[in-house]
Amino acid sequence: MAQVFERVSLLLALWLEPALQAYHQQHALLASFASEVVALDEMHLDQVSRRLPILRHFKKGAMELLPGKLVALFDVRLQQWRAVEYMAQARENGREQARALLSCVKQGALVLADLGYYGFCWFDELTEQGYSWI
Repeated sequence: MAQVFERVSLLLALWLEPALQAYHQQHALLASFASEVVALDEMHLDQVSRRLPILRHFKKGAMELLPGKLVALFDVRLQQWRAVEYMAQARENGREQARALLSCVKQGALVLADLGYYGFCWFDELTEQGYSWI
């Protein structure tokens, strides 16, 4: 299924390229200083219901009922998902997965992220790798 989505995304990017070029001729480029603009985020998947006997002893809202989370990279200029990765452990910090996702992002890119990625070491890493960040 992942290969289907990757292929469809690639075809959409190629199909939309002329429209994107026409748009850029009429409008200023978003964050023109950046080679590309990407948004990085993660989210917990919805809690599973407690219908199975092995799950009934967990209280509503327990972390054990979370099936994992997604870490995603979104290309803001193209308005397309660049990558979506599943993490089985909902408690796990997504920065390691985010580092892997950023490997496909060009140097000089602007990386947008929420407060979940706040950390001076993280900011230093992004700067050292040649990214701008907000």
